[in-house]
Amino acid sequence: MKNILRLGLMLALLACSGELMAQKLGHIDSSQLLGMMPEAKAAEKSLEVFSNQLNSQLESMVTTVQNEYKDFMDKANKGLVTPNEMTQQEQYFAKKQEEINQFQGEAEGKIMQKRETEFGPILKTAEDAIRAVATEGGYTYIFDTSLGVVLYAQPSDDITALVKQRMGIN
Repeated sequence: MKNILRLGLMLALLACSGELMAQKLGHIDSSQLLGMMPEAKAAEKSLEVFSNQLNSQLESMVTTVQNEYKDFMDKANKGLVTPNEMTQQEQYFAKKQEEINQFQGEAEGKIMQKRETEFGPILKTAEDAIRAVATEGGYTYIFDTSLGVVLYAQPSDDITALVKQRMGIN
């Protein structure tokens, strides 16, 4: 009985290993592919312009508050500010700091949203091309080498050229 179980287990393992050996593997560097796509370059430029605009607004807000604070401190150091005015100004600057922090958080959210809007269709196009090449080429797995997750793999086909051809990238 034990021998039959061992034999069955060995046959099952051999069948699985044969199946694993028959799998066709491929790899692609998705960051390299995106770098070759004109749409991605345009999206990156658009995102950079948008980000710079928001950063300029933030810097302007910070500069304005810093100048107001400096002016106020000059008056305070000269003894031209009453205790009541001091309290009001402390509240005013605390409120301005909150506004700056809120703007900064909203700006980061807008940049993330803009990134998703700009790159979503581009990533979908690349993903569709990779899937099509994988299906046409009979690949079981496609690994993304740009993520650096695969520490070791059996030799596989680099499908970058096939995907570029499918997408019309030179």
